[in-house]
Amino acid sequence: MKTKNKKLKKLLYKSFDLELGDQEHKFLTNALATNKKLSEEKEFVSRLRNQLAEHPTTFSTNFEHNLMIKLNESLSLQKIFTIKPTFRAVALSGVAAIIALLISVYFIDGSLSLDSLMGINGYNTDIGILSFF
Repeated sequence: MKTKNKKLKKLLYKSFDLELGDQEHKFLTNALATNKKLSEEKEFVSRLRNQLAEHPTTFSTNFEHNLMIKLNESLSLQKIFTIKPTFRAVALSGVAAIIALLISVYFIDGSLSLDSLMGINGYNTDIGILSFF
């Protein structure tokens, strides 16, 4: 029963904006004649749409420009860092951990080459191939 009411409401709302087919139109007309709630819903939506249509919509002359400024402000990196202090704390501690890791690799291997960063500095490839067997 509830799914039928939902379908009827969808069909009713569709009828306000789109042209219904013959079968849909007959179905909706029969439903409006027999279903009091649906006919009340149609009257309510019709009144609401008429009231909204009568209300003038005007925007200020600089509306688009002001909107773009507000969007740019809300998306800026500076705003992210001021809004989320926890993000700043996590980011700074992450950077500190990466720096500590690089310093320890440099002191252990004596360089910051790709091999030493990956931990394969001084690795003999012949031994690696033989270790598979």
